[in-house]
Amino acid sequence: MPPDQSLNICCIGAGYVGGPTSAVIAHECPHHHINVVDLNPNLITKWQSSALPIHEPGLRNVLRPPLERGNLTFSTNVESGVRSADVVLLAVNTPTKVDGEGKGLKGDTKFLENAVVGIAKVARDSMLGFSSNDNDEINDDVEEDVHAEDDSPPTIEEQQSFDEYLNSLPQRHQIIVEKSTVPVRTATLIRSIIDSEMSLTSLKQAYRHRRVKSPSTDITEWGVPPLKERVVLTILSNPEFLAEGTAVTNLRNPDRILIGHPTSAAGVRAFEMLKGIYTNWVPEDRIIGTFTFNAELAKLVSNALLAQRVSNANAVAQICQEIDGCDVQQVMAVTGKDSRIGSEFMKAGVGFGGSCFKKDILSLVYLCHTLSLPSIANYFQSIITLNTLTQHSFLSTVESHLGTLHNQEICVLGFAFKANTGDTRESPAINVVKGLLNAGAQVRIFDPEVTEERIRQDIYGGLDYRDALATRVTAHERNASIESNHSIATDVDDSICSGDLHSHSENVFPTPPESPFGVKNAPRGIAPITLDMKKLFLAEPKEQPVLHTLTSVSSNASLVSQMEQDGLRLTGTQSGDPLSTHASALGAAKGVSAVLILTEWEEFKKLDWNAMNQAMHTGPRWIFDGRRVVVTSEEIKRKMEDKGWNVWAVGMGRKIEETMI
Repeated sequence: MPPDQSLNICCIGAGYVGGPTSAVIAHECPHHHINVVDLNPNLITKWQSSALPIHEPGLRNVLRPPLERGNLTFSTNVESGVRSADVVLLAVNTPTKVDGEGKGLKGDTKFLENAVVGIAKVARDSMLGFSSNDNDEINDDVEEDVHAEDDSPPTIEEQQSFDEYLNSLPQRHQIIVEKSTVPVRTATLIRSIIDSEMSLTSLKQAYRHRRVKSPSTDITEWGVPPLKERVVLTILSNPEFLAEGTAVTNLRNPDRILIGHPTSAAGVRAFEMLKGIYTNWVPEDRIIGTFTFNAELAKLVSNALLAQRVSNANAVAQICQEIDGCDVQQVMAVTGKDSRIGSEFMKAGVGFGGSCFKKDILSLVYLCHTLSLPSIANYFQSIITLNTLTQHSFLSTVESHLGTLHNQEICVLGFAFKANTGDTRESPAINVVKGLLNAGAQVRIFDPEVTEERIRQDIYGGLDYRDALATRVTAHERNASIESNHSIATDVDDSICSGDLHSHSENVFPTPPESPFGVKNAPRGIAPITLDMKKLFLAEPKEQPVLHTLTSVSSNASLVSQMEQDGLRLTGTQSGDPLSTHASALGAAKGVSAVLILTEWEEFKKLDWNAMNQAMHTGPRWIFDGRRVVVTSEEIKRKMEDKGWNVWAVGMGRKIEETMI
């Protein structure tokens, strides 16, 4: 395809992938029109406002020109966007399944499947000559009509005859592109959906459902009117390799563009068309064509390898912490000088997060189990196990240095899973904060981009903490224990307080024993920390506990009775929340005994740490640098200690005296 040929591109999904990807394509290709569609009207509105739905450096600059030119639009009309498109990008969410086969491991493709059904139906209606406006003229007796006619599948001879008829029609090609990260062989699933929705039987049913009051008497021998055209849908895999915080840079200057395609003539043609879009700004030698399944698998493997490097650095950090004079930063810097290894993703911390790494590794774990490769599955699972263990170790370190976490006021700097984004999905801070709360600490949080609403959603499931407990107690009416490992507000968010959104089936990971932070330590997998609501509100088991709750809760007699059976006493007040968020780091540090750095925001390096020190309580003042943002070397550690700080930095062993060696 000539690079300057004009195309209509529709992107289904206006999230972290669809929005930035579409913006960059529209910015780099003024001759193409990109229409981003999503059923969430609030999301669509935000993309066209000054309050963008995601924080991504450089995004506003690439959005502005195509929005002003008009070759980038946002809409909730999915059908219209698909109908006019030459290329449809699928950028919908594919989270880990929370129920059914593959629960806790397999990627959930239900949103993608729904999108594909919609695409196929639009193509089918186009072949029948229907438009979206025909819905207003549907036969009132259509249901009786539909059931009165024969829906038996066509014979082999009828199908062969119909296929010959289809091949004689004018062809219109439309490309469906997997941008979402999907399980391997998803392209086959998409193809099966398309074939089913566009079969002769489906065409007949669609015609009867959409038949107008004055139907055409010109019906072919196959029970459908003469078809306008044949729509040929070709599936490509074009996974994104974006890192949040640098997504715009990754899109404008990619290491590679990977396009998986069928080996058929239509597949090669589709590959060349998509390649032609990218060649407007990407050097041709960076565009790689391969078989569809190779592309799907390569995305999962890429993320697994990156996560493995992070877990490797975190493992080395724990070794260094036990050896006087060792520093993980120096060890990994030397290691990264090897050209075969490189220096990327070699920085130790409190673990990796984000929506991709864990999800994609779990998808590989599931794939290996389906292929009867349990040892390989355990290998990939160990990457996640080590990542969660890193957060457990960090919590233990904090507790051991402070003596106890009970009634300690702790400042947490950073809640996003990484700097330069407001995304908190799978953030290590979630596990750490839940562990602190379980141990009885008061937690004060500051993050420059994450909202209070988002933090409370991740910790309390979006509920007021008192309502969270009340909902938990109400669960007794559903025969659920307060210590149940299920969600305490299933209708709100399965990832709330107690219960692991990605809990594994028992036949894969055995149920482990409890641990001090409300953590479960499995022999072959350490589960994320769950917020133990009973621990949180029952500070002293032998005393009658007090629950500070809302008046609306105290007015519910049955709820009060149930809570009293649990040993909870209502006061009718609205105080006592152990979690608070603050507008500045200094505000979060007031009166605390320790500062925990959990996100590597650049601004934390520039804080007035003397003022931070003075704002803290009068006893020993600790800084636990879980990202090596501030305490970057032994020299800086020593300077901070001279100013009255007690300092711990991830991967840094104790100071070694010159006389020791």
